[in-house]
Amino acid sequence: EFYADCMIIYDLITSKFHDARSGTARRLLFEKGNGYKQPKGAYSITLGHTWRGYISPTKNRKPSEIFKSLFETNYLTNNKSVYLYLKDFVKKYNPDFEFTEIQINYNWKSPKHKDKLNVGESLIIGLGEYKNGELIIEKEDGNEKHDINCKFLKFNGAKFTHYTKPWEGDRLSLVFYNINASKK
Repeated sequence: EFYADCMIIYDLITSKFHDARSGTARRLLFEKGNGYKQPKGAYSITLGHTWRGYISPTKNRKPSEIFKSLFETNYLTNNKSVYLYLKDFVKKYNPDFEFTEIQINYNWKSPKHKDKLNVGESLIIGLGEYKNGELIIEKEDGNEKHDINCKFLKFNGAKFTHYTKPWEGDRLSLVFYNINASKK
């Protein structure tokens, strides 16, 4: 049942967001200084909230229903049913894990980074037909290597530097986390 649910989620996300594009800030954050360009068709989007109240000089975001000083990402405003479906998926297999944000990464290679606006543990899962692509978490006593393909993993992305190893195939990762709204 879990594997079937993973396949359904993969199909839902890849069909719903097949033409998704990462925002300029996200692209620059992960390309700046490392010389890495994401592959064609790769994206990293947030189904959640942002401190940026604008999309362009003439278009503003919808104020968040959860956080007083934040705004909904367009992907949340236009896809609340997907957000709720993913929330049910997590609740089914991790009933005690609470979150407000979902980072959706499709064929997106994350370089070394910390999630400075996250609070507490994140929950990540990899979906799709891919080989390798492990999550590396750097800790004081050495790096941890995690195969997250159809496996949930909890880790503190704000505390530990982490990144993805190269992979073959199509890799979708979903990161469920809580944002620290007070940092902006």
